[in-house]
Amino acid sequence: MAGVVGFFEFDQGYLETGYAYLSDGDHSNGDHSYHNLTAAFTKRYFGKISNSTRVIVNVGQDPGPGIEDTADGVLFLSENSLITSKPLTLVPYANFWAGFGKTQSVARAGAAEDILRNTGLTFESDGLTGYPTLDATAIDTVGGAIGIQNLFSLEQQLVMEVSAVVPHGNKEGPAKDVQLGAGIRYQRPLSNSVIFRADAMYGHFGDDNDSSTGIRFELRRKF
Repeated sequence: MAGVVGFFEFDQGYLETGYAYLSDGDHSNGDHSYHNLTAAFTKRYFGKISNSTRVIVNVGQDPGPGIEDTADGVLFLSENSLITSKPLTLVPYANFWAGFGKTQSVARAGAAEDILRNTGLTFESDGLTGYPTLDATAIDTVGGAIGIQNLFSLEQQLVMEVSAVVPHGNKEGPAKDVQLGAGIRYQRPLSNSVIFRADAMYGHFGDDNDSSTGIRFELRRKF
């Protein structure tokens, strides 16, 4: 793997760019080498909306006849938060995406989950419990997560969210029907080194009334 990244302050905003080439050294199952390009621009508009717009492009992969590709697509992400009268503690947010084909991160461990992990609570699992999520691959889907975060007096956190995944095109990803979700998170420190966190989610998958519910509790110890 070889790549280059750039960071620029531009037009009262912040621009990030990146390019990487991933060379597949094992061609026993086809050549999965490809180019990964990304750009992101972050800026505050009208003093009220903070927006980050991102695009990730995977191109150039040609594994050969009869072998499925793993990285050949485009993903658009729009992450937005509203600047309220309590900008540090009360944060409404709305994150959206549109995925076409298959996109993936350049170097991401398998346990780090799929590319929409940071889009919303209902897309965030973990490597220990297998906490359920909506489809977080962004393969041939559009959707979003809308929620609100309250940090009160910076001594605790409450996040509530609703989300949706809508498949389109060839529907090559896990989502074949519309998925709807809701999530909630509560977090607070019990001491200077121990944090308690609780999550709950509900997901509804398609017209066949399949659903999934998850609850998890964590105690995190800081060293």
